[in-house]
Amino acid sequence: MSKGDLSMKVSIIKWTIFTILLLTFVACQTPQSQQQSFSQQSQELAQCAPDWFLTPPTAEDAIYGTGNAKMQNMALAKKAADSRARDEIAMTIQTKIGTMMKDFMQQAGIGDDAQSLQLSQSVSKQVASVVLNGCKIINRKVCPEGMYSLATWSAAQSEQIKNMVKEQTKNLVKNEYALYNEFKAKQGFDSLDKELEKLDFTEK
Repeated sequence: MSKGDLSMKVSIIKWTIFTILLLTFVACQTPQSQQQSFSQQSQELAQCAPDWFLTPPTAEDAIYGTGNAKMQNMALAKKAADSRARDEIAMTIQTKIGTMMKDFMQQAGIGDDAQSLQLSQSVSKQVASVVLNGCKIINRKVCPEGMYSLATWSAAQSEQIKNMVKEQTKNLVKNEYALYNEFKAKQGFDSLDKELEKLDFTEK
């Protein structure tokens, strides 16, 4: 083998090794670059999200709810974000009513578990429907990734909700003859009034 051929082979080997090292270096750097890009995007999104979304406001006379939706279409994103903000408030009040009804039925010893569960579910669903209509959107923010909405529900509507719970409970109980007699015998309606009076929707 001539010196020229040997030199050419050595050069090819060197370039092959260099290429492999270069590709290995690039492959190792790519995930880190992607990770940095993802981290940067997360920081940008956090900076754009409004403070009231990251830390929802609280008050003694109102309940607040937040919602967000991806920005594929502004009109649809607005509708979805508004709906989620209202749903958050409705869920809060619905949960409070459902828990109160279930605890009241168990403590009063009125009805079996199935009846208690059905009654509390029926009443809380009616409550959620009324609350949704009473919610108002008071703030919105548009970000590159989507829409943010802030909704509120005035605690001044608490009496309306409590009266509705009383009325709905009476109507539903009257449909169950045995349960209705049980309520009357144990003064269940009076006890329910007292439990509702103690209920504070704004309390965390």
